Amino acid sequence: MTAKLDNRELRDRLLDQIRAGHGKYKAAKIVGITSETYRKYYRNNPDFQEEVQAALDASVEPVLAMLREEAVAGDISAAKEWLKHNAPPPRAEKKEVDVTVTHELDPATINTIDDLRARLDGRTAPALEEGNDIIEGEVIEDDD
Repeated sequence: MTAKLDNRELRDRLLDQIRAGHGKYKAAKIVGITSETYRKYYRNNPDFQEEVQAALDASVEPVLAMLREEAVAGDISAAKEWLKHNAPPPRAEKKEVDVTVTHELDPATINTIDDLRARLDGRTAPALEEGNDIIEGEVIEDDD
C-alpha cells in the first residue's frame, strides 16, 4: 500500500534516514515501509524521485569531505577516490576535420535516375499549369 508515503511527515522521516547514510530500502524498513511500497511509490512519483536523489547526494557529502581531509593529509588512495568524484571532466581538444565522401553510381543506376527525373518533370509541368498541387503517380515494378 503506497498511501502511507502520501503522508509528508513519514516521507520526511524516510528522506532523513537516507540522508543519514542508510540505503533506500533500509531507510524504508526503519520507518516501517516495505520495500515493495517504497518501489511502487518511487516509480509513480517523479517529485519523490527527485527528493530521494537529493537525499542520496546529501548522504555522500560527509564521506567525500572525509576523503578530502585524508587526501590533503597525504593519503594517495583517498586522493584518487576524492578526485574520481570531484575532479572536473577532462577537456577534449577540439579538432575540425574536413571530410569529402564520394560514391560512384554505375551507369545503369544513373540512367534509371535520369528516366525517373524526366517522368516526374513530364508530370509536374501539366499539373502546375492546371493549378494542381498533387502530381498523379503510378506504381513502377522493380526489375530486380
